[in-house]
Amino acid sequence: MEIALRLDNDSVYRGKKLKKYQSAGEFSNGQIIENLKNNGVHEFQRIYIGNDFCENMFLSIDELRTWQKICLDAGLHLTIMTPLVSQSGLKSILQIISFIKNMDRRLEIEIVVNDVGIMQLLRNDDIRISCGRLFDKSPCDARFQEKDYLVYFAKNGLNLLNKSAICSRGMDSILKKYNVKRIEFDSCKSIDFNKNYKYTFYVPYSYITMGRMCMFKNYKNHHLFDISYGNCKKICKDVIQIMEKSNSIVNSEGIIQKNRVTLLRKGNAVLAKNAFDIKKIPIEIDRLLIENI
Repeated sequence: MEIALRLDNDSVYRGKKLKKYQSAGEFSNGQIIENLKNNGVHEFQRIYIGNDFCENMFLSIDELRTWQKICLDAGLHLTIMTPLVSQSGLKSILQIISFIKNMDRRLEIEIVVNDVGIMQLLRNDDIRISCGRLFDKSPCDARFQEKDYLVYFAKNGLNLLNKSAICSRGMDSILKKYNVKRIEFDSCKSIDFNKNYKYTFYVPYSYITMGRMCMFKNYKNHHLFDISYGNCKKICKDVIQIMEKSNSIVNSEGIIQKNRVTLLRKGNAVLAKNAFDIKKIPIEIDRLLIENI
């Protein structure tokens, strides 16, 4: 299995040893890296850069040049994550896409795409395209386990729920049209594997939801709640919000159960920590991405 590491900027790059990126805390990657080390995995082979949620946090051309040099010098493969793109952000994204198309071909480059428009821009280029996790619209609720859904769904409904929309026949035809060979996931709960694709599994976070409006824009803004999209100060680069909430859930036996859910807000995305055991990862998954928020 290929191991990949996601890094927000080049200043945190410290070589290929996983132990140099091991962190502590409830939302850390510490347990995952320790699990890998115990199974004889000590280095990563690929770096993920960019952002799949917010176009304001996408890379600059100077940053791409720096990462290109780092990967060539270290013998690492490079994957560039791209977000949903709005009309206002299209001009800058087009300039960056143009640069990516002309990057050094000694470097194995792959682009994770979360927008059909970006797929169209890359359609006839010799660049590997991977289908991003935002294409998967399967329900993902951190409060529920599979048995909890039995309260609300009959057997056929539950079977449908457990089949990822990204692997439907309709979506399959779109992916073939754009020559997509890999699919990115962050929750094994709803994967319906298709042998025509390779799969990347993200740990330790599962994305729950995202939006155009970013709450971090109003961080420490005590006078006016700004709902505009522009003028981003990128406060989320330095601040992460931890959200805790108590819930009451009726289980499959009709008994009310209480639990406490902890979520993480990073920029315009809300995430939950997912379960990880390298020995229980399906054999269809050939790449593991460790996010390093």
